[in-house]
Amino acid sequence: MSQEFNPNIILETKRLRLRSLKESDSHAIFKNINNDKEVLKYFLDRYLEDESLMTIKERVKFCLENKRYFFVMELKDTNEVIGMIFQCSTI
Repeated sequence: MSQEFNPNIILETKRLRLRSLKESDSHAIFKNINNDKEVLKYFLDRYLEDESLMTIKERVKFCLENKRYFFVMELKDTNEVIGMIFQCSTI
């Protein structure tokens, strides 16, 4: 069963919302993920000391062009971005 790529899909649980990455997520991802060495030990991304090194715009463009999903996980009650999920390959 094949399903069409939908970059606007939103998945929800009781506490979390999974939605597509947006350029406006850059600061939250930097603050909560990319400059925290303890968090990054579970990611392929590198540690960043400067927020200007973030490549969110390029990631969004890549995902749209290649029909790949890049979800951010945000808390429903605060909308705080707390994690990411990236689809590495097509199904």
